[in-house]
Amino acid sequence: MKRKENTLDTGLWNDIIVVIGLIIGLILFMEYSGEIATEVGTIVSKSLEDMNTSVASSK
Repeated sequence: MKRKENTLDTGLWNDIIVVIGLIIGLILFMEYSGEIATEVGTIVSKSLEDMNTSVASSK
């Protein structure tokens, strides 16, 4: 008969590391979500302005 060991297998350790990484990423996203939204808004508005300028100059 095989003896059952009290250690965690590598698959479980991998899952634990991934979950911890996701939690850290979520915390960082929540902390900087205002700044991220501002940057995304700025990038989208500048892109739309560039497209508008391009369309206006091509006519």
